[in-house]
Amino acid sequence: MYISKLYLPLILLAFATPVCLNAYEISLKKSIVTPPAHENELYMETFVRYKNDINNAVAKTWREEVTKHRGSLKPGVVAFRYFINPYGRISLIEQDRGDKDSLLTLLSYRSIVLLDKTPLTFPENMRKELPGGFFHSVAFRIDPFDAR
Repeated sequence: MYISKLYLPLILLAFATPVCLNAYEISLKKSIVTPPAHENELYMETFVRYKNDINNAVAKTWREEVTKHRGSLKPGVVAFRYFINPYGRISLIEQDRGDKDSLLTLLSYRSIVLLDKTPLTFPENMRKELPGGFFHSVAFRIDPFDAR
């Protein structure tokens, strides 16, 4: 697969960006989902942008939830995988990692579910290439010094 040097930094940025919240360093590991093999650079850029929009929407809600409950949160990592259809609807949410009964899990799950209230539909060229949708993964982490 050919990816020009111009788009490589854009693609790398979309996969790993820490999120900081005041004195608390709360990291949101961006999804590590391999985009479909495709030669079209415009399509790849659209796919990466769409995933970045999804990650930003989830991260915004997650940060708000964590701010409300930061005194009750314990350190940990949770990861989820979910399906996004071409209309931006979320389904098949599965937890891949972490304690199933923790507050962090609940807040992270709720952040993904709330994304379904304002779905982001696929751009036209993505809808042609991914008519059935795709699976997306995201991980949330609270470090030990954040839980104070």
